[in-house]
Amino acid sequence: ASVSLVDFFQDAIVTKTKGGLLEKGPNLRRGVTFLALAPPVGLAYAYPDVFLGALENAGLLGGVSLYGVLPAISVIRLRASVQQDDASLGGTRSANVVDEKETMPGRLAGGALMLYALLALSATLVIPEFFRLGGQLLR
Repeated sequence: ASVSLVDFFQDAIVTKTKGGLLEKGPNLRRGVTFLALAPPVGLAYAYPDVFLGALENAGLLGGVSLYGVLPAISVIRLRASVQQDDASLGGTRSANVVDEKETMPGRLAGGALMLYALLALSATLVIPEFFRLGGQLLR
């Protein structure tokens, strides 16, 4: 089951009912699990070929975007903001330092060149798929 979607629904329902109408518990968990799983299971049962195609597209576009494009853009922007903050303070902090005592975890070997290469590779995979899907929608 999509645990994150189930948790999202559960938090949304509990937040909307702050008066205590719905408490977190097994009955609520079963209900939100049904909300999260019923639509995809229904579609998969009714239209198995369409569901598999949608799953394929979501895997490529979602996976590459989530693990390739977004992290690269985030790190590039973080490094740029750290350098801009440093320049405005007149200091010489490097782009690897988030504050005076902490360095950025999980550094990518190759620096900015590898970040841009990751971004370019991810974009090379995703952009043609957008055009392909857009062409299918226009037909």
